Amino acid sequence: MRLIKRYANRRLYDTERSRYITLDELADDVAQGIEVQVVDAQTGGDLTRRTLVQCLLTDAHVQKVEVIPTEFLRTLIQLRDHSMLKLFEHYVSMTLNSFGAAREAMRQNIQMLEKMAPGASGLMSMFAPWMKKEGDEP
Repeated sequence: MRLIKRYANRRLYDTERSRYITLDELADDVAQGIEVQVVDAQTGGDLTRRTLVQCLLTDAHVQKVEVIPTEFLRTLIQLRDHSMLKLFEHYVSMTLNSFGAAREAMRQNIQMLEKMAPGASGLMSMFAPWMKKEGDEP
């Protein structure tokens, strides 16, 4: 887990690399699969979620916001009751876990097919980029 400290001036300090980083650099780290935790440098409060949302709103990543259905955003804004928010969080987490499991199962099936039919190496690219894991060969 890489610790990032956020200062009152909104600057982000990467404690592992001992330097300040931008939101774009943080987003690139997350895209590479690096686990990060962002904390308020003064209070120690967890700012990870808030900062990851800010990463999505940068010019380099704002197009990814377009995949979030408008109804999802409306529902999230409309939820006011804490227990309903927790239920919604649980539902979204379960859905993401199911998506990840299905993606991994499909990737493994494609790899097995490629081993069974060595000439089918282009098969994986038909499902790219969503089928590939970080670090997979192109």
